[in-house]
Amino acid sequence: MADLVLDASVLIGFFDAGDANHHACVAGLRQAAEDDLLVPATVYVEVLGPLRDGDPGLIDAFFERRGVDVVPVTASLARRAARLRASGSTSLSVPDVLVVATAVERGCDFLTCDRAQAAASPLGRFLR
Repeated sequence: MADLVLDASVLIGFFDAGDANHHACVAGLRQAAEDDLLVPATVYVEVLGPLRDGDPGLIDAFFERRGVDVVPVTASLARRAARLRASGSTSLSVPDVLVVATAVERGCDFLTCDRAQAAASPLGRFLR
């Protein structure tokens, strides 16, 4: 079993059957069935946002059932994300760079539907 950080794009695609990446996200999470899933707290916020009209309990139930760990944005993690952005190697948004920084800090891969985010680190796994 390995740690695997999830980007919001994967969870949004998983829960939204109309999302263009839905099937890839379902398959990606099925392949990660034995992995310990992690999301930075910013991903949790991003995922709950689109559910304004839906049931946020659906996300919480999935997180509980799959044992998804919500990783707090600590000072250490924020510094790592800031260094990644300052290096000029990426122009990712703060939430996206926090996914990359979480994977780097934990020494594990991350899963995303964002090609630029996946390319920002050798730890990125792009779902298509």
